Amino acid sequence: MLYDVEHMMQEANSGVSFEQYFRWAAVAELRRIEGHLSDLELVKVLELLRQAMKVAFPRGLPSTEEEKDEATSWQADQAERLAALFDALEDENGRVMNVLGEYARRVGL
Repeated sequence: MLYDVEHMMQEANSGVSFEQYFRWAAVAELRRIEGHLSDLELVKVLELLRQAMKVAFPRGLPSTEEEKDEATSWQADQAERLAALFDALEDENGRVMNVLGEYARRVGL
């Protein structure tokens, strides 16, 4: 859980867009991330992720890595919308780190 959420934040932050996260995350990770955010009660981040997924994958999340590779050649308007959603995600950086730190302490990591 910690790895997946941190990976999402690192990739999005380093690319200043959800685009980079969607390009580099495995399909299995993309399938897990919503549950992790929900479990951690990161409601705003979850909503932003869901919006970004609809933009990035309008036909739904790909089933295979090959399908994902094909689906990550976004149109210019999609790339712009993914970058715009990042602006709101960036505001959540401190909260995400605090929640992950508290979770790690709670489970004894």
